[in-house]
Amino acid sequence: MLYHTKMSGEAVKDFQTAFAKAIVTAIESDANEVLIYVHGKTNLDGIISEAIGGIASKLQKTGAVNIEGVKVYLETEKKRSSFRSGVILASHVSTKLLNKILSDHRATDLIYVPWASEELELYLEKNNSTEL
Repeated sequence: MLYHTKMSGEAVKDFQTAFAKAIVTAIESDANEVLIYVHGKTNLDGIISEAIGGIASKLQKTGAVNIEGVKVYLETEKKRSSFRSGVILASHVSTKLLNKILSDHRATDLIYVPWASEELELYLEKNNSTEL
């Protein structure tokens, strides 16, 4: 399934909502894997770091971390992870990168956290997605 945050103006809260949904969905589907997809490792600084704290710094250093029985991976445009199948959380990615992620065969579900309202509008024009 496809999900998206609603652009509440509170970017930290939006990411926390998306991250919680990703973990719950991974557990419920028995995939037990979540992939956080960003343009580059430095995208974990700021909003994402504020939202998930030390998890972000662990992901920057090791590329993966275990949370409540769910393995969370980090992937960027340049660095592929060992993520096999599960929930992909695409955070603040460009429309071009999002289109690539939407066709990723490893995704059982996709959660999109847009950066700009225009990007969300384009996404919703082409995709049937549920608002979180």
